[in-house]
Amino acid sequence: MAAPAAVQEPAAGAAAPAAEPEPAAADATTAQEPAAPSEPAAGGDRAPAAQAAAVGTASLSGRVTDSTGAPLAGVQVHVGDAAPGDPAPETATDGTWRAEGLAAGSYQVRFTLLGETQPYALYWDGTPYGSWTASSPITLADGEERTDVGVTFVDNTVSGTVTGGGARVEGALVELYRSLVDDEPVQTVVTAQDGTWTARWLRPGTYTVRVVPPAGSGLASAWWQRSGNSYGSVSFMAGSPAQARSGVDVALVAGSTVTGRVVDATGTPVVGTQVGLWGRSGPFRFRLVDVATTDQAGTYVFGELEAESYTVGLAVPDPSFVVPEFLGGALDVRDARWTEVAADADVTLDDLVQREGGVVGGRIVGEDWANVGVWVDVVAEDGSVVTSVFAGEDRDDLDFATEALPPGAYRVRASVDGGSYWWAGGNSLATARVLDVRAGAIVDDVELVLDPAHLALPPAPAVDELTDADRGPLGPVAPTRPGGTVTLTGLTADLVVHVWLGSSPVSLGYHEVAADGTVQVTVPTATTPGAHRLVVTYAGGAVIGWADLTVLAEPLPGGSGTAGGTAGGGPVAGAATGTGAAAGAPRSGGLAATGLELAAGAGLAAVGIAAGAVLVALRRRGRTDA
Repeated sequence: MAAPAAVQEPAAGAAAPAAEPEPAAADATTAQEPAAPSEPAAGGDRAPAAQAAAVGTASLSGRVTDSTGAPLAGVQVHVGDAAPGDPAPETATDGTWRAEGLAAGSYQVRFTLLGETQPYALYWDGTPYGSWTASSPITLADGEERTDVGVTFVDNTVSGTVTGGGARVEGALVELYRSLVDDEPVQTVVTAQDGTWTARWLRPGTYTVRVVPPAGSGLASAWWQRSGNSYGSVSFMAGSPAQARSGVDVALVAGSTVTGRVVDATGTPVVGTQVGLWGRSGPFRFRLVDVATTDQAGTYVFGELEAESYTVGLAVPDPSFVVPEFLGGALDVRDARWTEVAADADVTLDDLVQREGGVVGGRIVGEDWANVGVWVDVVAEDGSVVTSVFAGEDRDDLDFATEALPPGAYRVRASVDGGSYWWAGGNSLATARVLDVRAGAIVDDVELVLDPAHLALPPAPAVDELTDADRGPLGPVAPTRPGGTVTLTGLTADLVVHVWLGSSPVSLGYHEVAADGTVQVTVPTATTPGAHRLVVTYAGGAVIGWADLTVLAEPLPGGSGTAGGTAGGGPVAGAATGTGAAAGAPRSGGLAATGLELAAGAGLAAVGIAAGAVLVALRRRGRTDA
């Protein structure tokens, strides 16, 4: 008999599952009879699970049972950092286990139900049925004894039959998912010779079922009871005895074929380029289905596809200056041109154009910036974000580097929680320096300074909609005249804030709050006398508070009319107070100081440039080829 399938934990942060695996060979017995828990060896009971080395005075113990309360013997118990496959003690015939000699600290406890093939694991999380993923560590003090660390394995089962063209399909892979957005199934079984399958030991929850036919069968993969974005599911209730769900039958149909060409900017076919096929099985679920390589005619072919919406994109891992475009010229799979492919259809897509671009990299300057979480955005002239890369201090001599970008004019900004910092002196798209990206070139001297002088102008607050409940911590403000200075009180020391004046608010710039919680601002000389409001916001635009301000009729002698202030709680040095004009935006010289240009076509067999080390590789190639 075979054991329940292994629990596969989804990869952290993964956006889409990889190409579907080929089903493993299995006989009917393997497919149909997942094993019960291991029986104790002949000759007597096992001793309760115990820690091998005594290093402390604390202990953990508990009992493992099935859903009827019967003990499960032979369940492996891993305490602490033990990895799957490491030697581990097992529960005794009465289901009990004990780990002694534990030092004070936190421990994960994992229970693994053994069988003839794959193990099935649950983590203790304080609930009767545990969790598939590591969670809820147990914290022990010196000498503490915890005796309630147990888990219940429930032999819930689901079964069905897989057919294709009226015939039963042997060797198909049946995958059970907890969620449509999971990257990996939580259990996998293989159909028997008669096409039947059974999955056992499913913990309480809801599952969707997907069937992957044997490679070369000509059949397409399919979800059980799928209709558009709706999927059939089976559920098992917590706290119930073992339940059985049958009739999960899937009829596979002939697969579809998608073909197309990759050409360069002149229309010439490109040989040996890898192309990724992406599927969209929901409004927010994109997955890489398969990868193919173009032949001598620049053609790629994907077969045995299920009815779904598809697109293609260049997908080669080798460093290059190839722009990683999707069909239609998009740099993001969400913006690609998608095609609906019906069942048993042959579809030819438009040509995918491979073109050469340039790479942008640089450094982040600012105290403790790596602890903030910095995304670097490359912004087109229309304000749209072309690409975003995460900055990290562990990348050779650069903190960030993009994949190849289409030639053109861009701005660059560092986005953090609460605001954005523009490159080279600007505080908006209109005032930031323009970066010229050229084909086959590297610009690697972009230095993004996390200084309030480069903070983007936040969204203007809706001043007239503010109520007394929005006043926040601000104290009353004394009257002043145009050109006069006022002091705002009640703010948090060292915080960088933005101050606005009036109903159609005028920006008075960014200011750093002084140690006494004050900020001083100057009222512009052109301000109309009367009642006004001063509004203070965070860099991201959220309102901190507001205060009434009365501007008297007579201007102060020698008023400057600027939005500046005084030192110590005054405006941040160099902070711009307006949006500026596009005509005044400074422009880069195009290439960086390194000025590396690579020969046209160098590295055109690749896409998917990784930051840091990849950019270094490109530099080295540039020095060799130039």
